[in-house]
Parts: sequence; structure tokens; C-alpha cells
Amino acid sequence: MKTVFITGTDTDAGKTFTSVQLIHWWQNQGLSVAVSKPVAAGGTLNPAGRLENEDALALMAATQLETTYQEVNPYCFNAPASPHISAAQDNAQVSLAELQQHHQDVIATRGADICLVEGAGGWMVPINDSELLSALPITMRWPVILVVGMKLGCLNHALLTAAQIKAQGGHLVGWIANSPLPEMEFLAENIDTLASLIDAPLIGTIGYQQTEMTNFDLVL
Repeated sequence: MKTVFITGTDTDAGKTFTSVQLIHWWQNQGLSVAVSKPVAAGGTLNPAGRLENEDALALMAATQLETTYQEVNPYCFNAPASPHISAAQDNAQVSLAELQQHHQDVIATRGADICLVEGAGGWMVPINDSELLSALPITMRWPVILVVGMKLGCLNHALLTAAQIKAQGGHLVGWIANSPLPEMEFLAENIDTLASLIDAPLIGTIGYQQTEMTNFDLVL
């Protein structure tokens, strides 16, 4: 099973929206897609009294594989904050070792063609006092796709994120230009600038409120 990690330039870049489109695209190619949201901060109680995160639920709704919420999102915390803060507020904790073990014992056994793992927030997000979520794809050697939220400030955010992924030894296989807000001024110029400066290909673009990715091209 090939696994890809989806990260973003910030928490509102559109990772989940983009991930759903990626899932649909792969499934339309006849591939089975497993989904994972290892850590989520910001949840609501379901009728059974368990916390659920809307991003994890969106991934579950997109995949054609039967799965349980606990399989997809084993660690969900209440407050919409950085995972290490939200976990502390819930008197809980999570470690890199636990995330790795869950993936190996649960997700990797699904037998899917592809597994899409969505991060939380941006790339440099702490999960506890000493570990970052970015260590998960680095340690597991998963290729990374960067979702760039095309809005004012995106050049700095995207270039810093791409540089940090490379500095940590990550494999950035490509980036996607997503417009989470009404079309920014000089959108095409910003995309062209990033295409010339990011050392990874532009693999797709998503316009504001578009439900399909255009010009998608990715080989894992």
C-alpha cells in the first residue's frame, strides 16, 4: 500500500477539501483508498458521547472502504487548538510511537491501494512537549503533498514550509494550489512564482468553491 501525507501552509489552507478531491480522483481511477487523520483538535460529541472531528468525518464519507471512526482518527481532542495544547486541556497525551503503532497495526492492514494521511494544521505542529507531527511522515518515509492556501501571505508560508520539509529529510512529491477564499488578486502570478521557486512540481489547482481539481498529475 502506498501512503501519502497531506500537509498545508496553515490550518485554513484547505487540506481536507483537497484530500477529499484526491480520494475521489484515485477512486475514479479504480484504486481503493484508505484514509487516516491520526490527530485532530476540535471535536463535537456524537450521540454516544464520543468526540468526533468534522475533517475526519469528511475523509470517511469520501472513501469507499468501510471503516470506523476510531480507525481513522484514534486521537481527537476537544479544543480547536494546537494538538499538544488541546490534549493537555483534555488531560490526555499522544506520542509519535503511538501514532506509528496505530498506523502499522490498523491502517496498513486494510489492504488498500493507497492510504491518504491528513495532518493537523500546518507542517510544524507539536503533538506533545517534545515531538512534532511532521516527524510521522519523516520517520515512516511517506511522500508529502503540500496544499497551499492561495491568499495573501501564501508565498512566504509555502516557501518556508517546502524548505522545512526538505531540511527535515522529507520527500515533497508536489504541491496543490487551492483557493479557500474568493480569488486572490494576482492569483496566476502567485502560482507562477511558487512554481518557479518550490523544488517540487505543481500537481493540481483548485479554484474557489470548485468541486474538482484541474490539471491533476501525480505519480507516487
